[in-house]
Amino acid sequence: MLVLIVLAGASAAPALDGLGQTLLDLINRERDRAGLPPLSPHPALESVADQEAEAVAVTRSLRRTPDDIMSTGRDLRRAGYTFHRWKQRFVVGEGRPERLLGSWRKEARADYEATVLGDYEHLGIGQSRMPGGNPILTIMVALPRSTIFYREAATLDDLDAVREEVLERTNALRHAAERPPLTADAVLDAVAQVYAEELRRTGRYSHLSERNTRPGERVGAAGYEYHWVAENLAKGLFGPTEVVDRWNDSSGHRKNMLARQASDLGVGVAYGETAGELDVIWVMVLARR
Repeated sequence: MLVLIVLAGASAAPALDGLGQTLLDLINRERDRAGLPPLSPHPALESVADQEAEAVAVTRSLRRTPDDIMSTGRDLRRAGYTFHRWKQRFVVGEGRPERLLGSWRKEARADYEATVLGDYEHLGIGQSRMPGGNPILTIMVALPRSTIFYREAATLDDLDAVREEVLERTNALRHAAERPPLTADAVLDAVAQVYAEELRRTGRYSHLSERNTRPGERVGAAGYEYHWVAENLAKGLFGPTEVVDRWNDSSGHRKNMLARQASDLGVGVAYGETAGELDVIWVMVLARR
């Protein structure tokens, strides 16, 4: 739903080019009172908000169809902003910034709070004028996809807990298949972790490293004298149990996890930007001395 707030002219209104910053300051003051982090201006949002304000000024219409909303989303992506969600609100008319926000809060309180006090990081305010002279502002807020990714991926920061859960789930599958349990191995954990970080850093996704080493060579170089070794890889923002279940759904990965030869387990996980995309890399190393 788009909210239109129309106010009568006021001689005390600040210049239009300074109104955006003043509104941002007022919004952030209110967010601070609510214990929320401030919004920061973002050039992509400002650019698209200006386009939206200009479109309203030209068409003299605030009506937005689903196609229009999808088009705005595409404009944000083209401007370089990969969003998780976004909202925009129009304000038409002149008045002091405090009055503009106060009228919005009074006439559509739920919408005001969802926008001004919502879970967003960035703000853009577009400005134009209707043919009759009334200014129009487009207030656009957004939350980038990267923020959601890092929030969710942060649950993987406790590597000890992640490794314990992977081991428990793997051993549950082995128990069901009448296989002996695996034991966590610190050397294999370290090998898996180093390789997960390499794959994330380089964007590679292969059992062959950037130095052309294979799993057995990496394990041996770390001082683990193995008689048998296997490696599972996965990519995705999964929890520890989910990644094991996904490996279990793949015949090759399942074969490695249920191998009778396996006795020890190592787990590595790394997240961040991988080949230009935000992703999580999982490495499981199974071996036997």
